[in-house]
Amino acid sequence: MAKGKMKGVTCIERNGSVYGYARTDGHRVYCGQGDKGKKLAEAGRAKYVGKQYENREMNAGLKIKKVEFKTIKDLSNWYMQLPTVQAKKGYYRKVNATGHLLRYFGNKPLHSAEGGDQEHYRNQFVIKGDKKIPVG
Repeated sequence: MAKGKMKGVTCIERNGSVYGYARTDGHRVYCGQGDKGKKLAEAGRAKYVGKQYENREMNAGLKIKKVEFKTIKDLSNWYMQLPTVQAKKGYYRKVNATGHLLRYFGNKPLHSAEGGDQEHYRNQFVIKGDKKIPVG
């Protein structure tokens, strides 16, 4: 790969020091001094250009945007709104089962859900004497 200047990255020399700037959103952003500043400017510009391409692909319908889930409730709501899930025969049974799960797990962060939680959920119904566990 040929060494050259990256478009959108400017290095300005003042009083013997080199300062790196990256152009993002039509503005010049200061990134640092020396080689480190230049590398940060190039990385910032590369990230900006990558995001522009991603936005073009999404606008053209070529790419689907990722959805971030923070809680178990967010994940459940997203899943139950999928047209393929709503079209299934057992959709209303899933709605009822989801209600039981959300009563137990609620707004718990998604990353904190573990296998032990599921086992504790099952044991709760065994202790009560229920023969049928709503979901599990």
